[in-house]
Amino acid sequence: ALLPALTLLCGGPSFLPIRVFNVLLPFILCGILALILTPVVDALQRLRPFHAHRARAVLLLSVVGIAIVAGAVALVLPTLIAQGRDLPALAKTIEEQLRAHGFAFSFSSLVKAVNGQQLGLALGVAAAFVSGAVSVVLTLVISVYLLIEGRAVMATSLNRCLDRRVEFDFLALAVG
Repeated sequence: ALLPALTLLCGGPSFLPIRVFNVLLPFILCGILALILTPVVDALQRLRPFHAHRARAVLLLSVVGIAIVAGAVALVLPTLIAQGRDLPALAKTIEEQLRAHGFAFSFSSLVKAVNGQQLGLALGVAAAFVSGAVSVVLTLVISVYLLIEGRAVMATSLNRCLDRRVEFDFLALAVG
């Protein structure tokens, strides 16, 4: 009787798997990212300035990746700002088109109707933005750690699982 009550109280039977998936997803993405970028870091490490300095190679790769993302944002941002400025004119055009087809619709009346819920909506948007930013930073930090210390983590894991070597090798092969 207690388990069904807790299940209903927490939002249904899918609550726990969704929460676990949301926690594990950044770690899975970090592992995949580290797996893909490890050969690039190895190649950088063969170059003279990065020889025997894996952290420097990872740092350079991270800076280049951040620069690429920042460049993409810088290319897209002016277009988004221009389109945002055109939204009032677009809303007016949509209202006129709807009136011409016999629909009485007004964005201003819609805003007045939703006005009491704007604080909750704004807080929800802010929370989603902060959550996304934390996930991005967490993914970056864990990926850098795995790129620098990933092989040592695997060696330590192997030493702890010596009695189950076959299962460990299979898991390491399956995971990458």
